[in-house]
Amino acid sequence: MRSGSNEVLTEMNILPGITVEMNGRMDEMASSAEQIDAAVQSVKKITQDTRDGIIQITSEVVKFKV
Repeated sequence: MRSGSNEVLTEMNILPGITVEMNGRMDEMASSAEQIDAAVQSVKKITQDTRDGIIQITSEVVKFKV
């Protein structure tokens, strides 16, 4: 019985370290998610600008068609 209690105590002492490690990893994931979101927003803006440019060029090219 004492052996089992010592084992439980050992595992209980490990838990705070594991918790700190997990929190650190979760913070890293949250930061990465924010970076991914920023990149997606940037691509979205570039895509919209490109679309607007294509529309503008198309309207200009139509003027030259005979």
